[in-house]
Amino acid sequence: MNMLEPNNVRYVGLLNKTCRLDVILVSLFPAYSRSFFKKVIIFGRVKVNEQLVLTPKKRLFGLELIEVRFLYRSSFSIYPQRIALDIIYEDVYIIVLNKASGFILHPGFGNSEYTIFNGLLYYYPPNTIIPRAGIVHRLDKDTTGLLIIAKSISIYIKLVEVFRLKKLIREYEGVAFGSLSFSGKIVKPILRNPVKRVCMKADNRGKSSITNYFVKERFPFHTRLRFNLETGRTHQIRIHMVYVKHPFVGDKQYGKVLYNSSSYLYNKLKEPKRQVLHAIKLEVLHPVTFVKMKLESPLTYDILSLLNVLRGTDSLTGGKPSD
Repeated sequence: MNMLEPNNVRYVGLLNKTCRLDVILVSLFPAYSRSFFKKVIIFGRVKVNEQLVLTPKKRLFGLELIEVRFLYRSSFSIYPQRIALDIIYEDVYIIVLNKASGFILHPGFGNSEYTIFNGLLYYYPPNTIIPRAGIVHRLDKDTTGLLIIAKSISIYIKLVEVFRLKKLIREYEGVAFGSLSFSGKIVKPILRNPVKRVCMKADNRGKSSITNYFVKERFPFHTRLRFNLETGRTHQIRIHMVYVKHPFVGDKQYGKVLYNSSSYLYNKLKEPKRQVLHAIKLEVLHPVTFVKMKLESPLTYDILSLLNVLRGTDSLTGGKPSD
């Protein structure tokens, strides 16, 4: 079957100020670009207050009813597939997954099978009509940990707004090369690499990006770190750690330029098959009940094994996490 995007999607938007229609649609459906929605509007697929609108720059004032009708047909087929999803929380509104390493979130050319998207369509078929099958935020293919899924279009829109307004806490843990003594903040814009389009890069011409990091455990040549994001750019933590010359262990895409190996580590343990990064904590108000949800995902076996090896190198903190 072809990938169908929602038809007759309706949303009542309450805006703090006037804003262009195409910009509003991007905020509601961040999986799509502004140029995509310009075409959708021009092709007569959008109504505001039941009136057809053909001008992308039309300004809205708030409380308008927006109706979007579009069908995106991919050149490849996407099928529901039975995939083991580690669900740590579910109710009638949301699903929270513990994502395993090696899973891509969304199908793409050359990756039309065995993605989280495919698994969600099998596990909960109604998500077929939700943008991105209800997946609200991103995790890299080899990054493990918490991922939140909406089970209806209205909940998807609410969660997208929560992320946009930064009304949640997302924390990650990882192991980086080099021994860092102090916690800190990395402020450096990020943009897509113009040469390698699948990669990002730190560049002042990019979008504002802010990462806070906290030292959890120190070793002679490595550091276990906790991260809190103020922005959510693609590959943000990995790019920022490369920028400060402390890439993640196992990050073959970005880190190998600076560090090929750590002799003791790789003599004791095979080189990690992925960047050592895990989405460990998520705090957010439930979009319907408004109860504060605190969800945590324990470190994966490969990360724990790595830490045990590093603790054998006479950890600078005696093998105990630092405050």
